[in-house]
Amino acid sequence: MKVVVYVLSVLVATALLAGGSFLLVTVTPGRIGWLLLLGTVSLTVFIYGPLMLGSLGTFWDRRRSEESRRYLAWWYRITLALEVLAAVGIVTYAVLTEAPLWLPALFIGVGAVLTVSAVFLGSWLRKREAANPPEVSPWSPISRRDITRKIWKVAVTFAVTVAIGVAFLALFGREIFENDLSVAVVLVAGIAFIAASMAGILVTLPLLKRMREVVDSDAGLLRKLAKVVLKAKQIDLDEEEQVQAARYAAVASTALPFQLAYFVLLYVGLGIQQVQLLSHPQVRPIIITTLALLLAVLVFLVPLYVRYARRARAYAREHAHLFASGEDVAISSPGGQ
Repeated sequence: MKVVVYVLSVLVATALLAGGSFLLVTVTPGRIGWLLLLGTVSLTVFIYGPLMLGSLGTFWDRRRSEESRRYLAWWYRITLALEVLAAVGIVTYAVLTEAPLWLPALFIGVGAVLTVSAVFLGSWLRKREAANPPEVSPWSPISRRDITRKIWKVAVTFAVTVAIGVAFLALFGREIFENDLSVAVVLVAGIAFIAASMAGILVTLPLLKRMREVVDSDAGLLRKLAKVVLKAKQIDLDEEEQVQAARYAAVASTALPFQLAYFVLLYVGLGIQQVQLLSHPQVRPIIITTLALLLAVLVFLVPLYVRYARRARAYAREHAHLFASGEDVAISSPGGQ
C-alpha cells in the first residue's frame, strides 16, 4: 500500500507541477524573468511541501523518542512556513502581473487541500501498518546479487519502454506526428527516462524500508546516525547505536546511489520533455525557468549524494565487524565503484 501511494503521489505531483506551470504562462503571457520564477517556485512549494509532510507522517513515528518528536515537528514548521511564503509569493506574482484573482486563490486552495490530505493520509497509513505490522526478518547485509538485480530491473524498464515506443512509432508515428518523427523520438526518450526513474523508486523503497527498520522508525535516531555516518560528526554512541550506525551505513551506501540515480533519470526525462517545447514562444520562458531549476537541483544533489555515499561506504568498511556474517557483503555503489 505504501509503495503504491508513494509512486502515485510522485506522479500526481509531477502532473500538477506541469499543469500549474502551463497555467502560469497561459494566464500571464509574455511575463518573464524573476516574476515567472517567483510563480514557479511558489507552485513547487505548494505541491512538494505536502508530499514531504505525507512522507514524514507515513514512514516515521514521532512517538519513538523525544528527539524524533522534535525533529518531525521542526520539519512540519519549516514546511508550513514555506507554504505561507509561497502564498505571499503567488499573491505578489498575481498583483505584479495583473493575473486574475482566481489564480492565487486556486494555487493556495490546492496547496491547503494537498497539505491536509497528506497529513491525514500519512497518519492513516502509519496507523494501518501499526495495526498490522509486517514481519521483520533478521538483519543481513545487502548482497551484490540483490544490487545487480535492482540495476537490471531499471535497465530492462528503460529498454522495454524504448522498444514499445519504437514499435508504436513504426506503426502509427507518421500519421500522428505528420512525418515529424524527431518530436516523436524525443517524446519516447523522455518517457523512457521517466519510466526508468519510476523503476528506480520501486527498487529503492525496500532499501529505505531496511534503513527505517534499523532505527525502528525513530526519525530522531536516524538523524543522529546520519550525522555520524554521512556528515562525519563526532557524537558518542552506545554499543547498540554503534551496531545500528554500522548497519545504517551498509544500507545507505547502496540506497544513496540508487536515490541519486532515479533523481537523475527523472530530471533528465523531464528535461527532455521540456526541451522540445522551446520552439513555442508562448511557453519558452517557463521552459527555460524549469530547465534552469532542474539543472540547479542536479548540480546540488549529485556532489552531495556522491560525498555521502563515499562516507557511508568508508564507515561501513571500518565497522564491518559489527554486522558482517560471512555473506557476500556489498558495501559499494551500484556501479561497483
